[in-house]
Amino acid sequence: MKKVVVILPAYNGEKYIGAQIESLLNQTWENLDIVVRDDGSRDDTLRVIRSWIGREPKGKRILPVVDDDGNRGYIRNVFDTWKKSEPADYYCFCDQDDVWRPEKIEKCVALLESKGDNVPALCFHGYNVCDSELHFLRKSDPVSAEPDLAAVCYDFPCLNFTIVVNHAFREAFFANLPKDGDYPNYPDSWMAKMAACYGRLYAINEPLAEYRRNDQAASWSNHSAISLLVWRMKKFLAGDEPEKIAKELRDLREVFAPVMIEQDQEMMKVFTEKSRAHYFRRLFWPDRLRRRKIEELELRFLFLLNKFW
Repeated sequence: MKKVVVILPAYNGEKYIGAQIESLLNQTWENLDIVVRDDGSRDDTLRVIRSWIGREPKGKRILPVVDDDGNRGYIRNVFDTWKKSEPADYYCFCDQDDVWRPEKIEKCVALLESKGDNVPALCFHGYNVCDSELHFLRKSDPVSAEPDLAAVCYDFPCLNFTIVVNHAFREAFFANLPKDGDYPNYPDSWMAKMAACYGRLYAINEPLAEYRRNDQAASWSNHSAISLLVWRMKKFLAGDEPEKIAKELRDLREVFAPVMIEQDQEMMKVFTEKSRAHYFRRLFWPDRLRRRKIEELELRFLFLLNKFW
């Protein structure tokens, strides 16, 4: 059985991380390394992690990362740890407060295996949004089985904990970071776009994880319809969110244009070049760019205000 590595960043997660580790150890995929790096927790997170070591089923290992690097922040904790991890056939990313269904890894790897492993490829799946006690709230919105680049330019169906990639993807990821040398602001979004550039982005709409939204999480999924509108106005009208997305698209075009199909190259010109002609082409782009109608209208309004620069 091929090797799968799960990257699990931890920080002040004593309340929920045990349930997540248990769900990883219950995976039907047997050849599994769980690489955990604590980012300087001030609670009993480390004690909880250590309590599981030595109790792993056959074929599964919990591998704590020990270093003196202190607090790196979430993004560097995840991706520096991934970069230093031992090579494997497939890689997954895990948040400390979610719960995975037992067949998650097996189903995602099976899909990637069926497509071949010599080209960078990414599979992601659906999920159930839950409250802090894992009570069901709603399902993630469906997406096409093989989303194209347009489907992930301004929409974000692919969250980090839903991602499984092959080894070719890891090699390409670290060899093709933005030209400033740093990790993207939204690495999961970057990874989805990168996979779409290669034409190897696959989706499973079945929910394979419970996405726990606790009180401290700053996310759209924590809001009611009215508060969500206020939250978006702050981030997209008064905040710098459009500029971050625009930079990501410019960086993506600069790095991955050589592997894009001609149609995607032309689309990225429209989305990243500032001109009067491109302004109107963006505004009246013929295809849907967001899955929800209200979000599509909001995006077109932001195009009208010329916000993505």
